[in-house]
Amino acid sequence: MTLPSIIQKRNDKEAVVKLKKMYSVMENAYRLAILEHGSPDTWSDIPAETPTAFADKLEPYIKVVHRYKKSYRYNFVSVKSPVSISESPKAIFKLADGSEFVFKNSYSTGADNAACKANAGTNLAECIWLYFDINGIDNQPNRLGEDMFTFVLTKDGVRPVGMSGYWGFNTCRPDKSGDQGVGYGCTAYALVHESRDYLKCKTGNESACKLRY
Repeated sequence: MTLPSIIQKRNDKEAVVKLKKMYSVMENAYRLAILEHGSPDTWSDIPAETPTAFADKLEPYIKVVHRYKKSYRYNFVSVKSPVSISESPKAIFKLADGSEFVFKNSYSTGADNAACKANAGTNLAECIWLYFDINGIDNQPNRLGEDMFTFVLTKDGVRPVGMSGYWGFNTCRPDKSGDQGVGYGCTAYALVHESRDYLKCKTGNESACKLRY
């Protein structure tokens, strides 16, 4: 094994460990917030304010060293059609280790998110979307599947995007343009396989990048 391969393997392991830790922190906070405040579908009546309402409910249960707002750019995982997107989140929670929970401004893909209604394309009652950034938005690459991972707070719990049955995002293929090259589904892949093997995919080697589980 070459030195770059060893370094990459070590970096992948560290990324997955931090991702799992963040997942555990959010799951625990969400459970405690529900115990105190009741079902999430009662937390907000105004869709545009839903992410902020959720941040307010969750903050007491997370060791947040700094809560703030800041616009930034993040990148799709695709190597075939790279895309950079501007984002203005409703809230960002910075943790002591530099990782951050980003409460996305686009709270969900459903039509009526204030009540955590089920999305038309899934049975999950989505409430808001979150990014877990394992090294913070001020540190590059801000790339989905590499240092940023997508989760959804549903009426029933915290769900990593990409789990089986979740709109076909159960693939993570950086060599593909379009939805499957965005990188949302890389969250589930990283957790299930405890690796970021998809980052090795190169344009023109599509058959080697069909990373299903």
